[in-house]
Amino acid sequence: EYNIIENANKILARSNYVINNPKNYKNKWNDLFGNKNPIHLELGMGRGEFIITMAKKNPKINFIGLELNESQAAYAVQKIGNQNIPNLKLICANANDLLEYFAKK
Repeated sequence: EYNIIENANKILARSNYVINNPKNYKNKWNDLFGNKNPIHLELGMGRGEFIITMAKKNPKINFIGLELNESQAAYAVQKIGNQNIPNLKLICANANDLLEYFAKK
């Protein structure tokens, strides 16, 4: 159960944490983060509790959270607030499109 956040799409559009064009980063995620650290992906991150905690505890790992629901993703952006978590990015999109954003190894 969750609340709908009005203007969730605007909250997501304004956030530096949200990647609005993830297709552009296929095979280039390390360039976005500016390092060669491993990338951990959480599918269905919800309100971001787990991924935000993990990113803060593990600065040598890059984290990407993917969430379909705009309100849930906006809640995660609000939870991040003014914190500086350089190893964290969020994508608001459908996991069915995962291979458009990430290459198969």
